[in-house]
Amino acid sequence: MVVKKKPRRRPTSRARLFNERVEELSRRPQFFRGIIYSEPGAGKSTLAASSAKVGRTLIANADRPDAHEYARKLGYNPDIVDVANEKDITEAWEWLRHEGHKEYDFFWLDSGTLFQESLMQENMEEVHRQKEYRSIYLPDKPEYMLTQNQLQVWVRRMRSVPISWGITAHMMSIVDEVDGDVKYMPSFQGGRGALSTKLCGYVGVVGRMYLKPVKIKKEGKTHTVNRRALQVQPAGKFYAKDGFHALGNEIERPTMAQIMELINTSTRSVK
Repeated sequence: MVVKKKPRRRPTSRARLFNERVEELSRRPQFFRGIIYSEPGAGKSTLAASSAKVGRTLIANADRPDAHEYARKLGYNPDIVDVANEKDITEAWEWLRHEGHKEYDFFWLDSGTLFQESLMQENMEEVHRQKEYRSIYLPDKPEYMLTQNQLQVWVRRMRSVPISWGITAHMMSIVDEVDGDVKYMPSFQGGRGALSTKLCGYVGVVGRMYLKPVKIKKEGKTHTVNRRALQVQPAGKFYAKDGFHALGNEIERPTMAQIMELINTSTRSVK
């Protein structure tokens, strides 16, 4: 019995396009994507602004106008654009994916928590315009879902932009309804921590900024001072992760220059 071989088909145009998209992992560009969270005043905005010492940095500011004054005193000089609604942040994404990623190395949304509040305010004002009997202060389930989806879609879109980016957030506590355990994670309203967990899954680094008491000796006396620290490994009730496996457990007095150097050094050592 003679088995005839089937003639080899020429790849279709669709197959050729797919093959052109395939690339070796080692050739893929490496970007930082992270969420930095803390209680107010721990240094999130300053850490974001420190990216300016690594490369051109654009910060989408959803915080107060003077949120980056301390960063200015430290010599960090990023570009700032104020964002207050979905139109603002969508325009930022559109520009970054077409042209902006060629002009900037880092992009930050500071803060994601406050920006989500602005989205809710915008949505409730629109609801009130359409239905005057609805109060702008009493959102219902559809408004909560809309606001969550707006933020989630934007973060998901940002994953395809060839640029390093991050989001700062406040810290929230979640109480387990079964055993009563408390855990702390980035503050994004939705599903009792479900949205926060999902957004953390979209990024490679989740870090908790906090003020770490450190004892120092000065003029023969021991003093306790607070130093900024970034926890990047889960510890007890605080959520964190380091997808690069390069940052250790925590970094004292963190800057983005330190973080990027650790990531790049780890990548070179693996090669």
